This record gives sequence, structure tokens and C-alpha cells, in this order.
Amino acid sequence: MNKTQAPLLLLVDDDADMRAFMRAGLEANGFRVLEAETGERAIELCKSSGVDLALLDINLLGMSGIEVAKRLRAETNVHFIFVSGVSDSETVRMAIAQGALGYYLKPLDIQRLIPTVETALVRSKDMQRLAEAEEHLVRAWHSGHMFNVAVGLVMERFRLRQEEAVVFLQQRALSERIHVDQLASDIVAAVTALSRGPV
Repeated sequence: MNKTQAPLLLLVDDDADMRAFMRAGLEANGFRVLEAETGERAIELCKSSGVDLALLDINLLGMSGIEVAKRLRAETNVHFIFVSGVSDSETVRMAIAQGALGYYLKPLDIQRLIPTVETALVRSKDMQRLAEAEEHLVRAWHSGHMFNVAVGLVMERFRLRQEEAVVFLQQRALSERIHVDQLASDIVAAVTALSRGPV
């Protein structure tokens, strides 16, 4: 695995010996590793360091692993798994409900942990691609919707047929050196503002 392209993992555990053991094993398997002793530090690193996956313990000093997971979901795009000695079904259910991509039960065996991490990384990338595709579709729909509304407004204002209104918008965008979608959005925004009347 190319060192510069290796996934960056964040170990979140208040046990320094456990972090050191995990770090050595994960780095030996080609991963880059950061460490955080507290949930607060974990959130800071996830916001600033390009973390690909966080490995969270449940029982942390201060903020619990479950709380860290909630904050990561709300404030970052970083996915996570739990690596914990807590095995009661209610805690596991709560952890999974936060969107965890895996739950690895201690005691730790690095060779068993690696497939869990690799599977979570694949799922994380898939989820990121889906989110990007959805955002692209929403933007495309919004642009198309705005264009259709702008065509309708131009048809009404200048008494043009649909194809004439489309040509009008294309030529106007060309003359103003802006994208036709931007022109359509500007027209709709202007008409919307005018329709509100005086402030």
C-alpha cells in the first residue's frame, strides 16, 4: 500500500497502551494512524485532518463513544466503527443506530480487526459516492427546474413560443458571458423578489 495514499485511521481510546498496540498493528498493515484520548480531541481531528475512518471505544473519559458518534454524524463526513469491550446488546444496538459501519468486540486481535476496518472503508467510500451522486442529481434537477421556470417567465413577458424563449435565454446568456443556468436562476430570483412587493 502506497504510504501517501494509505487510508488515515483515527484511534479513539483513553487507554494509551491499547492505542499503542493498535497503532503498531495497523501501521504494520499499511495504514496511517492518528490517536485521540478524548472524544473532544477526536472531533477536532476529524474536522481538520482528513480522517478516513474513526475507530471508537465506547467507554471514554468525558464524552462517551456513543456521543462522539452522534457528533461525528452531525458535524463531519467521517464514518466510524466501534472497537470496544462492551458487549451488552442494548449498547451494541445504540452504537449501530448511530450509523456505525462495524462493531468489533475486544479482546483485540489485529489480524481479525483488519478485515473489519477494510470492509468499513469500502462501505464508507460507497456511501460517499452515493451522497455525491445524490447531490449532483439534486443540483441537476434544481438547474433544470429553474431553467423551465425561466423559460415560462420569458414566454409570458415577451409573448414568445417555448422554443423562442429557449433561444432568447441562450443568446442572452452568451452575450452576458454567463452559464444559461445562472441566467435562469437570476431571472427567477429577480421575479420572486419583485413579486414580494415593497419591503
